[in-house]
Amino acid sequence: MENAGSPITTIRYFLSLFKILNFMKKLIPSLLFLLWISWYGCNSEAPNLSSDEVFAIRTIDVDNNQNASDILVNFKVNNPSTIKELRAFLINPADFPNFTSTQAGELPSDSYHRITTINEDNQVTLSSNLKDVTGAAIINDIDYFIGFVVLIGDDVLLNSQIAEAKITDGHFLDGRYSGTWDDNIYTAFGITAELTFKGSLISGPFWYSSNFTSCCGGQNDGMISFKLDEEQISTFRYDQKLVSFMGGACNGTYTGEGKIENFTDLVINFSGDDCEGPHTNGRIVLRKN
Repeated sequence: MENAGSPITTIRYFLSLFKILNFMKKLIPSLLFLLWISWYGCNSEAPNLSSDEVFAIRTIDVDNNQNASDILVNFKVNNPSTIKELRAFLINPADFPNFTSTQAGELPSDSYHRITTINEDNQVTLSSNLKDVTGAAIINDIDYFIGFVVLIGDDVLLNSQIAEAKITDGHFLDGRYSGTWDDNIYTAFGITAELTFKGSLISGPFWYSSNFTSCCGGQNDGMISFKLDEEQISTFRYDQKLVSFMGGACNGTYTGEGKIENFTDLVINFSGDDCEGPHTNGRIVLRKN
């Protein structure tokens, strides 16, 4: 019979202890994982899965139906072939920071616009019966955000990029524009304008700068105007009024015609003259801000 304090008994004791510790070492990660799952299920919502597939989102108020169909949305997609579906939704900015992919995936069908034909460049007019994420009707003069739910496989992802969306009763060309002026003297010269639609005439102040400030001492650098016939621009006229340029006042007149591209890009071919002489082969491109 072995003595309790014999070397053999001691060795067996430590071998048994080693086996127990080794078993516990293998068991602890599994126990911790199970405990984490239990805690997470009781104390946390599903993770807020996000995506950056949709980008360069831009909205334009193109009509006066007083519903979401006034809004035209342009956007780009990184990997369109991987996306099963996109859902565009409108939300109050105050609600967006706490809006999760779980909530986005549970939106009723009248609170999102479903998009299944997806390309790298996209242009979509929202549905006339679209409501916001709370179920309220889309109305004028509310500063909504437009966001996207991205469905990839079984995942419902909330797109990280958003944009502003607002409808009004104004003409879709009303607003501020930035762009460039090219002719035989200048190349890619920065310009800006602020246009208002009245009757069949669109007109407003013009600036030889990229930030709506006068180049030459006045409140603006003259006025531009043109008529619109669907997408065609006719009777374009720019009456240049420069208070101080090249040693004195420099007035001029430019005329031309052009077209509207993508609803908000004004492309005008012109010619004219001022104190610098003739301006030929002119091209103005103005894009709504």
